Amino acid sequence: HLRNENSSSTAGHINITLSDSSGRIVAKAKRPYKIHSKSEVYVSGNLKVDDPILWSPENPVLYTITYQVTDKKGAIIDGYKKEIGILSISTIVSTVTVFLQPLLIKQITDIGILEKNMPQIVNGVAGLFVCVLVYLMIEVVQAKTFAEIHNSFYKNLYCNVFRKLLHLKKHYFQMKNSMEIVQMLQCDVSQVASMTDRYVVMSFSYVFRVISGLAGLMLLSPELLCIVVIVIPVKYVLVKCLAKKREKNMKMYIQVEQQFGGWLGDTINTVEEIKLWNLYELRKCEFLKQICKSLAVEMKGTMIETWNIFGDAVLEWGVTILIYLVGGYLVFVGKISIGSVFAFVSYSSYVTRPVNSLIDLRMHFASVKPSAERLYTFLNMEEERSGSKRVEKEISPILEFKNVRFQYTKDREVLKKVSFKLEPGEKVAIIGKNGSGKSTILELLLRFYEPEEGEILCNGENIKVLKLSEYRSLFSVVSQKSALFLGDIVQNIDLEGKADRQKLNEVLRKSGVKKYLQRFPEKEKTQIGDDGAFLSGGERQKLVVARALLKDAPVMLFDEASSGFDVEANEYLYKIITEEMPEKSVIFITHHYDKLEKFDKVYLVKDGFLTEVRTGKM
Repeated sequence: HLRNENSSSTAGHINITLSDSSGRIVAKAKRPYKIHSKSEVYVSGNLKVDDPILWSPENPVLYTITYQVTDKKGAIIDGYKKEIGILSISTIVSTVTVFLQPLLIKQITDIGILEKNMPQIVNGVAGLFVCVLVYLMIEVVQAKTFAEIHNSFYKNLYCNVFRKLLHLKKHYFQMKNSMEIVQMLQCDVSQVASMTDRYVVMSFSYVFRVISGLAGLMLLSPELLCIVVIVIPVKYVLVKCLAKKREKNMKMYIQVEQQFGGWLGDTINTVEEIKLWNLYELRKCEFLKQICKSLAVEMKGTMIETWNIFGDAVLEWGVTILIYLVGGYLVFVGKISIGSVFAFVSYSSYVTRPVNSLIDLRMHFASVKPSAERLYTFLNMEEERSGSKRVEKEISPILEFKNVRFQYTKDREVLKKVSFKLEPGEKVAIIGKNGSGKSTILELLLRFYEPEEGEILCNGENIKVLKLSEYRSLFSVVSQKSALFLGDIVQNIDLEGKADRQKLNEVLRKSGVKKYLQRFPEKEKTQIGDDGAFLSGGERQKLVVARALLKDAPVMLFDEASSGFDVEANEYLYKIITEEMPEKSVIFITHHYDKLEKFDKVYLVKDGFLTEVRTGKM
């Protein structure tokens, strides 16, 4: 079921994939669609399942259907019909004015100057002025139109990339740091969007200029036309050789830049350790190696472009010299006039330059291709899978792990056959040593990872079939790794900016944030810096607790939430959890074994197994 939310995406195909509970793809299909303005469309059809599993009430089979909407190529054009119309008309008019200019020069020279006919000179100059003025006005209109097309394409492409980024699995962000990702995406989006630059799009309109130029040359002198035509295959061979080198160079360049971005991001993130260990000279040497490597690759690319420009200049001047030599001879023998030679030189540039630009597109495509391939791979990376079943988020759910097994790598099994149930309003603590797998349980529950075996249920339904965004809205999370945004204190608590003032004041009081606000001159409007850099560890955690309380989700997840708290604040947090949230379900992760007497159940994670060590409050 599709709704037309983007006017530029009116047609295309839907790639549908059906997977079983183990993640094995059992069926694929491709369905065309077309959406008219402000309308909806339903796409239906049959999927043939390969090697189906026998279904029975005792042995139900869970299938997950995922889809990816792909725009039809023509749909992109549909979004720019107006701009394409303007460009088409302006290109035709521009071609006519360009075609007339050499003829007018010929008229001024032969009929006006040589025959001393002043009226012909005036008429010719007037006509030339009008042609040039119209041509320049068209250039302005086209420049504005191309800017609009490029900006629109760039915005839509970057929006798609940003949406993809937000929906990628957590594993992707663990392989790269933020600066490496930003550098890579900015580079690739800019390169691909350059396909809508004026140079690229106008290159196709040069076909008209080449045709008009060849027609003008044919009218003036078929003999001289041969000189111009022979340049085309020479230019093609030159670009073909250079394009291969340019593509190879560009692949190396984006790889080196990605590595440099990752290294620089790592340096910025670890600047405190660099200061503490006095690693200035070491990092400076590494920086010089990185920057020199990048500049060396960039130099090779510059030289490839330079040799291409050098080849263009040699060919263009070679043609001009030959035209003057052969044209002079033809004037001597009386076959053409002097004005025809001047007109021919002008017409030759209308052919050679557009031809060079058209052939140079291969060089441009060679530069863009590596980024386009990398961006295509990025856009086709697997996203977090979402089910379609709605979730009742007002009601505290029954959550259950059933024989869940999970491993990060083949040789690192973290959880083995973990089973437990969380009833509505129940307070459960999970204890264990660092690295035992406590936090992994929460990440599986939040669907940041998928279990290798077993299942996780919410009110008896496998969480895979539930709508992901609605399912995650069931949880408020407080973690020692919870991220803070650039902005002030209130902006980091009320993330949506819609909270009721009374409710906001209540969570500020409950979380303990209100106490430390008094020492800040700007109170709630105090800027907290990058990831809360201007706050102490305890102040930072209290802010995260306030955010979780404001969300008011039915299930509260605390992962080492008291990290950075002093004794008084720690006891107050336990009091909030056990006494002031009777209707909330709570999972409390900690490696401290004290202060757990008021929890309904306590589980121990050890060697991958979850064991209940206590039932009932003490």
